[in-house]
Amino acid sequence: MSNSVLHAGFCKLKVTPPMGINIPGYFSKRYSDGFLTDLYIRAIAFSCGNDKAVIFSCDAIGIKANAYAIIQEKIAARCGIPANAVYIVCTHSH
Repeated sequence: MSNSVLHAGFCKLKVTPPMGINIPGYFSKRYSDGFLTDLYIRAIAFSCGNDKAVIFSCDAIGIKANAYAIIQEKIAARCGIPANAVYIVCTHSH
């Protein structure tokens, strides 16, 4: 049995885009003219002994696979953890 202690840290960052940005997902160009709620990226980081991981929840439609890999690698390098310990999920909903 290990004497390691589980540590956790939390963060929330507002990422609401500026007014006038193109709204993806429609059949014609549409531009934002307001919003009901702000958009956020939330993170929770865990460590227990030498094991570390971080989970990001993004208020977004999705992240393309090639962008996901780049973001994952940059986060891993910045946090000093393996890329396979970085998880990113998108929570697009109406």
